[in-house]
Amino acid sequence: MTVTTPPAQTEISKAESWLKQHERIVLTTLVLAATLFVGNKYIDYVADRDSRIANVAAQQAQAAQTAAQQAAQVYQQTIQQQQAKISVLIAEINQRNSALIQQQAQIKTAPLTDVAKQWQQQIGGEGDITNTGVGLSVSDSGARRTVSNLLELPVVKSNLDDETKIANSKQTQLDAANTSISALNAQVKADDAACKAQIAQVKAESRKSKRNWFIAGTVIGGLARALVHAYVGI
Repeated sequence: MTVTTPPAQTEISKAESWLKQHERIVLTTLVLAATLFVGNKYIDYVADRDSRIANVAAQQAQAAQTAAQQAAQVYQQTIQQQQAKISVLIAEINQRNSALIQQQAQIKTAPLTDVAKQWQQQIGGEGDITNTGVGLSVSDSGARRTVSNLLELPVVKSNLDDETKIANSKQTQLDAANTSISALNAQVKADDAACKAQIAQVKAESRKSKRNWFIAGTVIGGLARALVHAYVGI
């Protein structure tokens, strides 16, 4: 009596036999497939990470560049404003000096009564200068020198005040320049970081483009070794 094996069971037996014969190849293929999957995921992760870092660095570089440009504009505006103030102050100094020279020239030939009035005005109060009818109670040259010196004092004080303002304006310019320099330094650092990040991104993309060739070579080598073990027994 002949026992007929069902076709389905025959196919299963053949499959089991094939798996036993090619077990090493199957396992190697599965391992290589897993390696390929994990490797792809890791390389993708590194590439995405480096891309994000590069994008952030580029944004920071752009922000630093914008800040540097704004600081430079503020610096130029500050310089122009301060130069205008300095020009006005210098003009006021020259105007007061000219007025002082004219007043001193007038004092040399002014009537003694006018000299006495200006003297009293400069020193304040009243009745300090006595007119004797024939002159003042002080000598002519002494009165002229005194009034001349008194006229010079407020001018000297005003000039000193304006010189102080000029010095303050120059300090303001210096502060603006320092701010601009700091912004430029920050821009340089940001550009350097962006450059390094871009280099890392390029390297990651390069690794990503070459990975298939590397993995393909690994797969082929692994399969070849498995075939050798399976059929040659090495």
